[in-house]
Amino acid sequence: MNTIVTSQEEILQKAREIALTDGLEALNIRGVAAACGIAVGTVYRYFPGKMELVTAVISRIWREIFAPLMRNEAKMGFLPLVRAMGDCIRQGAENYPGFFTEHTLVMKNDLRGQEAMRDAFAHMRAMLLEALTHDPLYGGLEWRPPVTPEALAEFIMDFYRMEVLLGRSRVPLLEALLRGALEAARKG
Repeated sequence: MNTIVTSQEEILQKAREIALTDGLEALNIRGVAAACGIAVGTVYRYFPGKMELVTAVISRIWREIFAPLMRNEAKMGFLPLVRAMGDCIRQGAENYPGFFTEHTLVMKNDLRGQEAMRDAFAHMRAMLLEALTHDPLYGGLEWRPPVTPEALAEFIMDFYRMEVLLGRSRVPLLEALLRGALEAARKG
């Protein structure tokens, strides 16, 4: 028999479990209520509709995937951050098989979900840009268009998205290429 849950956190945890077991498409208010052993209205109290529930579950999983980065209070250098982000994505793909692709498909028609993803990617780009501009080795480089810190951060984000879509992890290659290009730029 299911343990009765009533808090938003407990409902979200059950919904996450359903999503990880059966996929995001399997999430629905009635199913989550049944899994929690509560009335449908209790779920609606916290999540006005299916998309709000799905968006909350997706946000939770993204936070779990990037929790190692968020726990690291100290500022990282640029290349260690590139590796750490790549490691989070690789580990996320291993821990949540199919999540990235399914997430994209589920959210493609939901404006709030798309906005949440844009915000998440913007935050990651900002982290990369901050690390690059404050890195003691590379922060003072002279940049020439089309290669700018902003363009480089966007390129790395595109690389991560492609790695997720293709289901592979070539972050060590990216890191080696970046190190070589940045060292060449440093030497003039």
